[in-house]
Amino acid sequence: MRFREVICPYCNHRYMERMDREGIIIEGWYFYYKETGERMESSSCTKCRKICYVRKGVLEGYKKDDERIKEVGGFNSIE
Repeated sequence: MRFREVICPYCNHRYMERMDREGIIIEGWYFYYKETGERMESSSCTKCRKICYVRKGVLEGYKKDDERIKEVGGFNSIE
């Protein structure tokens, strides 16, 4: 089992998250980072329980309404 450290963008809490969920798409919705086109994974803060989005190799999480993130969804868009 592998873990990574994440900083919540809402409350700045640092927490450890399991990384073995990689590649799972829930209900056909996913997010990606606009500048690089890389897919992001969702993460739930262990303190405030809000969901943020994380990139591989980047410590800071991103809020859902961050302009650097694009939401893509629907069952037709599943790769």
